[in-house]
Amino acid sequence: MWKTRIWALLLLIIGAGIGYFIYASEPKLHEGKTVNGQAFAEKFPFRLGLDLSGGVQLVYQADVTSVKPGEVKNAMDSLRDVIERRVNTFGVSEPIVQIEEKGGIMVDEYMRTSVLDIFAIGDCAQTKDFITGKNIPIMLASVATSEARIAASNLYQIGLIRENKGTVGVFSTFVDGLTLAVAGLTEKRAQEEGFDYLIGEAEAPNRHPATLPGAKKIKVKLIFAKSSENLLLGGEIMGPESVGEMLNILAMAIQQKTSLFDFNTWQIATHPLLTAAPTVYPIIAAAQSAMLKIKKE
Repeated sequence: MWKTRIWALLLLIIGAGIGYFIYASEPKLHEGKTVNGQAFAEKFPFRLGLDLSGGVQLVYQADVTSVKPGEVKNAMDSLRDVIERRVNTFGVSEPIVQIEEKGGIMVDEYMRTSVLDIFAIGDCAQTKDFITGKNIPIMLASVATSEARIAASNLYQIGLIRENKGTVGVFSTFVDGLTLAVAGLTEKRAQEEGFDYLIGEAEAPNRHPATLPGAKKIKVKLIFAKSSENLLLGGEIMGPESVGEMLNILAMAIQQKTSLFDFNTWQIATHPLLTAAPTVYPIIAAAQSAMLKIKKE
């Protein structure tokens, strides 16, 4: 009997506490009401804890000028462990302590910062590699405008929510009539990241037949993951001005997670004065070159 009464009393107290929380946290419920001439919210303020008030984010910049280059990583790891222990000592649950080597404002996939309704794009924001997920400082106008479109879509709720799934590094330059361009991972970076990969290479004139006036050679190198899907990791192109747009094709292919075998079924437009011949179109030919290596293995 007494146990039943005790449980009933506890439930009553808990219910009263929940009711008070709802009443105190909703200004509309007690708007205009006073207690001894003082507004209800001022007389009985409801104090929110760290979790309910939104938490806090702190950013510290470490001075490593006096630390040897080879010891920076260990020093930062030790510093992170010290901060985690101290934060946990004060009872803060689930703290996230991260080390950021490259700098930049931390944003999520919607380009939002940790501050409500504040977005960051361009050179000041972090960029994460589309393939590796690592923070890579890519400061390009093309990247900034892409991030701006994502931020604007989310900020003003234009259609569907847009996500930044990662940055595909796409670079090109033009030197003395020669265009050099790369999208995604180079072979060197693929090696550094520990990827098992396949290389496909091809070259062809940008006009057909090659005897046409103004014909120049295009060279293409494609890098595919050596896996069941054989996804495109990156590509390098060298040739006349027109290869700049060919590079954008490779950038789109990386974002769409195009496989080695997808290139073999591509449908393309060709013209004698505008492109390589359809039989030797260099992007497709480079993919076929990689396919032959799979068959040999």
